[in-house]
Amino acid sequence: MRYFPHRPAYLPATIATALLFGSILAMSPVAHADEDDELTTIVVTSTRHPRLVGAEPLRVEAVPAEEIAENSTVRVGDVTSLLQELPGIRFDVGSGGLGATGLHLRGLPARHTLVLRDGLPSSGAGTTGFGLLQMPPVDLQRVEVIKGVATPLYGLTALAGVLNLVSTDGRGESVMTVDRSSRGADNVIALLRTEDDAWPDASLTIARSRQRRSDLDGDRWFEIPGYERVSVRPRVTVQDDAGRSLFLTAAATDEQRVGGTVDARSALGREFALSSRSKDREAGFIAKIAADERATTEIRASYRRIQRNLRIDRRSDDTVQEASWFELTHGDSIGAHDWLLGISGARESLQFQARPDLAYARTQSGVFLTDSFSIPADWSWQVAARYDTAQSLRLGSFRLAALRKLAASTDLRLSIGRGESAPSYDLDELADLGLGALRASRADRAERASGASVDLDWKDEDLELVAAVFHSKVDHWLDLRRTSDGRYDIVNTAYPLRVSGVEGVARYVDGPWHVMASWTRLWTQFGGAGASRELPLTPRYTGELAALYEVARAWRLGLEFAFTGRQQRDEVGAPSTPSTCEISVLAARHFGNVTVFVNAMNLNDVRQTKHESFLRVAAPVGAIPTRDTWSSLTGRTINLGVRIEI
Repeated sequence: MRYFPHRPAYLPATIATALLFGSILAMSPVAHADEDDELTTIVVTSTRHPRLVGAEPLRVEAVPAEEIAENSTVRVGDVTSLLQELPGIRFDVGSGGLGATGLHLRGLPARHTLVLRDGLPSSGAGTTGFGLLQMPPVDLQRVEVIKGVATPLYGLTALAGVLNLVSTDGRGESVMTVDRSSRGADNVIALLRTEDDAWPDASLTIARSRQRRSDLDGDRWFEIPGYERVSVRPRVTVQDDAGRSLFLTAAATDEQRVGGTVDARSALGREFALSSRSKDREAGFIAKIAADERATTEIRASYRRIQRNLRIDRRSDDTVQEASWFELTHGDSIGAHDWLLGISGARESLQFQARPDLAYARTQSGVFLTDSFSIPADWSWQVAARYDTAQSLRLGSFRLAALRKLAASTDLRLSIGRGESAPSYDLDELADLGLGALRASRADRAERASGASVDLDWKDEDLELVAAVFHSKVDHWLDLRRTSDGRYDIVNTAYPLRVSGVEGVARYVDGPWHVMASWTRLWTQFGGAGASRELPLTPRYTGELAALYEVARAWRLGLEFAFTGRQQRDEVGAPSTPSTCEISVLAARHFGNVTVFVNAMNLNDVRQTKHESFLRVAAPVGAIPTRDTWSSLTGRTINLGVRIEI
């Protein structure tokens, strides 16, 4: 890793120009859902071959517009509520002091999940902690999730899978949502879209979110950090009758978070300052040229710059992270084969004012090929392979997926894959320590993941049942090792991480009733010989049961139970955490174009601080003095809001 001089950022000028002309307001150019919102009619694009979800060999879990509309009144300010009902997906608060959120797919670390926004990377460069909190769901029409090794399709950061957030069309009704919670949070979010055919297909999302910091258990430490966030996201799509299109997008987000002690009378016996200020700027485009009905060429590119000041006690970390990415693909059909050939390049850098020795720049280039075909007629296959270079590393990956129609209503899917990821600073543990706690990075080997899964899907008119069995293994995975001077090294462990599991989903839809149940069982193992143990803060069992009764354009009533099983703590020999079950209710009433909603999240007031103090007095020097977060810190929360279609 080597340092390189700072280069002037061009993104603020790009955004300013876009806003001035009022044209970068956008719909994603990816394929959309049909008028029928049933899962079998959704066209997914995350597999790089747009197909109906039911005809795709690689399993894609799609959250359609109907469910997004339901959940957009549950957690207005971010997208986490859209995904909590899916099995194998878990959110954790890695930093109890500032509220950073990590997305874990099937037990693997959050850094191995690639987040896409309209097919463009929205994670990377150490952004996984706060990125999901900055995406209100008001402008989404679909969410797509691929679990398992996805590096052959999307590169080095997709060892666990891919999350693709697909925006709504640029044309349609504009929407404004305003809400307030009993815990001191409020949101004002507006989605503005063009309606006149004389204007470009465009949209503009503006959001302002605030949270009042709170000390709920009286220990003079803010369990709920305060924040204020403002974001602007314009988009525009231009296309012609020949099938060519240009999609432009940009985003600007400014955020400030404050936690730490109330005053010097805390249990620490002194004040502990904790704050984060960040400026996030990004831009991207997708240009598509349809040569004929079968061949398509696309160019995709994005750029992101994050400037952040993190203060932990007496230490201040000023960092600038930049990530640029491009991809060129050409797809065509030869007989029964639909193939896609692509090349990609990426550059990622970190500049650290206080520690120039930790600054780095890394370039990556890759070539990949996918092929989808049906041989014999009742089997569908997708093969994907990729080769990347990242500095001195040579990285290869592949994935094979198969779909077998056992009956008209029953599908069997098989998938195996292998992928590699270059070392980075994006470890969950650093959310509590900050980069300044590092002595150096000693990791010089790529993390290597392999996995397999078997999925069985059965459905009729009203009911759908899905069950999956999966296994993953990660070799040379990254961990922190504390040194004699109290700092940390990033190292490749000599032992693997193994995760096996079983998950299932049941969906029932009959008239006004929508019922969904999901569950996951995980077996995890890591550690050297004689010291093997379960992966900390990874529950063995998770489950959710949700029921919704809806009278179209009148009432919507919902009830939800969310179960989280026991979890092993990070400290060896410490007792496991207790199991929890949260109960939530939702009610909404439509009055023409106005919807008034109220929901009670965690109605039974499950809270970690009821079992133990969140403040950890004996924390390592320089670290945030909080315990690992394994349950809700906010407890019962009542949200009241209004949604207006303009």
